[in-house]
Amino acid sequence: MLAMRLLLLAGVDATACHLRTAASRAASHRRALCTMVRGAPSSAPSGAPPLPPLPASALQTLLVLDVEATCDQPQRAPHEIIEWPVVAVDAATAMPIAEFHRYVRPTEVPQLSPFCQKLTGIAQADVDAASTLDVVLAEFDEWIADLGLVDRATGTHLQRWALATDGPWDLNSFLARECARKGIDERAHLRQYVNIRKAFVRSHKLRTLRGCSLDAQLSRIGLKFEGRPHSGRDDARNIARVLCWMLRRRSVHCLSINEAADPAVPGRYIALSYGVGGGVGGTLVVRGPKKARGKKAKAERAADEAARERALGEAPPTAAVPGPDSGGLVVTAEPAVAGAA
Repeated sequence: MLAMRLLLLAGVDATACHLRTAASRAASHRRALCTMVRGAPSSAPSGAPPLPPLPASALQTLLVLDVEATCDQPQRAPHEIIEWPVVAVDAATAMPIAEFHRYVRPTEVPQLSPFCQKLTGIAQADVDAASTLDVVLAEFDEWIADLGLVDRATGTHLQRWALATDGPWDLNSFLARECARKGIDERAHLRQYVNIRKAFVRSHKLRTLRGCSLDAQLSRIGLKFEGRPHSGRDDARNIARVLCWMLRRRSVHCLSINEAADPAVPGRYIALSYGVGGGVGGTLVVRGPKKARGKKAKAERAADEAARERALGEAPPTAAVPGPDSGGLVVTAEPAVAGAA
């Protein structure tokens, strides 16, 4: 009988140990998915005045993304994404709150060029051990759900959020084209975003996007680049610093989506304005490859426009319409900014 009791107690202890181990692993997995930004304070600086509340329709969370892709001199093969780093920024506090980072294994040209490795600091071993783009995007979706931005079961947005990039290239020149080539599902939330560079230009009342690189943005607000240039993670962190600077000043230009990928033509984007408290009228601006000439090209452009309008459910340029996944924000066409192409 004593032996039976000892065996029973041992079994209970083993079960409890197993449960504790499983819980510990789950917690470690969650921490890995939602890593707090290194060096970022958890709250506003002591003694700083509280920030004014956000407009009712403003974005609440911005996910700053800056991908790195395969490259060479000269570039012969299509670009493939090899690094997917994201910094989550809380708009209300203007603070970074979490990070997501993955290397991505290229499949079309698996071997990184020496030029690419030197430029990005990404080693061949980093991508060899990484998952492919479709898997990384699925892990990114899980991370978004862990942050409480979407409902894991239904995909419904639980708050107003969007990706934010320094220009249109990350999501249009790289992601959209690669997804189209490889038949990867390009989620709706990857097709619209806040162009931080455009928001910065508008908030400073500059006349052109030219000469407004990330280094130039940092210099204008009295900051210097921290880390290694062309490291996706360091680039994303520095873009987040620019974004936080604008958020602390409650710049309305970074509180709403201002561009969307053109669903008809991968690599082309549409300049939009999701109005905070109302839309901004103007003319529709479609940016991307230079237009070809001739009757055939004109017919192809007309077909592209029809496909884009069907995909976006778009009204005439001066009419306000609900934006896709906009959480009630209003979208209208936006005037062009010089140098936006």
